[in-house]
Amino acid sequence: MFPSYLTNELEILFYIVKRAHTSLNEISSNLKISKRTVKENLIKINQEFEDTYQIQHFIVSNNNGIVCVNPAYRKSAVEYAYTLKLNLLKNNVQFNYCVQLVTHSSIDKNELIKVLYISEHYLVKITKQLNNFFKIFDIVIVSIKGIYQLTGNELSIRVFSFIFLQDPFQELAWPFSKISLEEIKKSLPDELLERSYKNVRMKKRAFYILYAIFKTRTSAQNFLKMPHSKNLHSFFILINQYSHVTLFFLEHSFADIQCETRKTEILYFNFLSRIFIPYIFSEKQTKQIEKLFIESNHPYCVLSKKLFKQVAYLLTNQHDYQYVYYLSIFNAWYFLTEGNYYTFLTLYLPQPEICTPSDVAYFNRIKGTVEKLVHQETHLELLSQLLYTLSVSEKKVQVRIYLQIIKDFYANYFIKTRLSSLYNTNAISITEDFTNADIIITDSFEKATSNQDIFYLDSIENEESWHELTEFIQQKYMAKLNVGL
Repeated sequence: MFPSYLTNELEILFYIVKRAHTSLNEISSNLKISKRTVKENLIKINQEFEDTYQIQHFIVSNNNGIVCVNPAYRKSAVEYAYTLKLNLLKNNVQFNYCVQLVTHSSIDKNELIKVLYISEHYLVKITKQLNNFFKIFDIVIVSIKGIYQLTGNELSIRVFSFIFLQDPFQELAWPFSKISLEEIKKSLPDELLERSYKNVRMKKRAFYILYAIFKTRTSAQNFLKMPHSKNLHSFFILINQYSHVTLFFLEHSFADIQCETRKTEILYFNFLSRIFIPYIFSEKQTKQIEKLFIESNHPYCVLSKKLFKQVAYLLTNQHDYQYVYYLSIFNAWYFLTEGNYYTFLTLYLPQPEICTPSDVAYFNRIKGTVEKLVHQETHLELLSQLLYTLSVSEKKVQVRIYLQIIKDFYANYFIKTRLSSLYNTNAISITEDFTNADIIITDSFEKATSNQDIFYLDSIENEESWHELTEFIQQKYMAKLNVGL
């Protein structure tokens, strides 16, 4: 959708922001962008931060090629990056055109030309370009008597609209001109509004955007159709059993829609909420759904239970309720989008990193087990990744620390007490067995071994050393976590 110079710049910016430090070689290699282009973009990014926000030297580098966010801006680096991203996108005609299309059910040609500051000839040109991009989503921009609108696969339009708006706008700006935030908030039932206040602003904004998209589409009689698949239809009804607050909200908000159509819209909203904004459902509701899936004979739930049974012996913790819940929801999402999972990921800018599993052997064991039940390659790969991720998230390791401070007689007690207040003792513990330690904290010389790391702490009063120590411990913990399961 966007020119390569823009995607390159944003890919490079977010690659740097997401890391403590990196290098020109690493950026170039992982993003497959030439080192020359990377250097040019670093200069460009810094110039844009200075020109737009009076922020100087946002990205810094040294003679060794190390690149990182200026420490002065590290705490707010993500906010700065998203702010610049939205600003750059707003300078792009295709982006602004799409914003108009998804925030209006239809829009007059003359208004488009005026808002976008373009000629009619250029409008025709970019419409053709965008229609080529939209083919993969089964979406088309049509113009009838000078009125432009999105048509095609209604589900794709809704999903595209949500990702397209939520990803760049976040909580930075409200993209709709016809629907105000206050209008949405006033229509929320008290229980949902109360729960909404417990969530951060970005989460609330995502909910508001999804609702505004549904309201915009339905107000123009652009309705979703119930899936032809009986399995999908029955699954939607199944998960709708414990969505009382959302149900009340949508029944009230879509009261002017014909009954059966309204039911379909509500079923879709609840399902998509499980995918994009699951936090609007209480923990109690989610546990009720988990129990329901375990007891259900629905084909998606049955497949999920079979998958879990196949791989259970490989898993570190056999929490069958959670596994069956996520597998069932994912299976429904996969079949609903007809396997276009990766296609929708391309809408994010930068695109999410799909990393090779750190424990390839373990991943392949999971995949080899899953393929006994699932034979479609994309479905097999995605389910294997999901099971791998769920399993790794539950893996538990322990970093053992041996204290060897001899210059200060009470320092050992101080360090032990502070570390116990910072970390769960099941994850980070103090050991009296030197040979069993992963890290040795000392104030004197000690030779490191292949299995042990040495951290030199010159004084317990040195706050900078404490920051380095906590980071050192976390890095060791992550290293052990990534060792084969």
